Amino acid sequence: ECGVPIDFYTTRERSLDEVFPWDFIDAGVSKEFLKREWKRAMEAVVTPNCRGKCSACGALKFGGGVCFETRETTEGTGL
Repeated sequence: ECGVPIDFYTTRERSLDEVFPWDFIDAGVSKEFLKREWKRAMEAVVTPNCRGKCSACGALKFGGGVCFETRETTEGTGL
């Protein structure tokens, strides 16, 4: 009734370089990481757990969580 093309907002295929409505939210994870994850998901490739191997998502910049814990507990151990 309002002339808003619902399919444009809900079901169309989007370019990974498109600006998404949530791009302004900074949870520490970079858009480049999310793009890599999308591509991996389309190939059915599982990303290793962060506790086992860093995937360079960008969350480390917040200085907390799994990334920080892992570095904190392995510092000085040679790991």
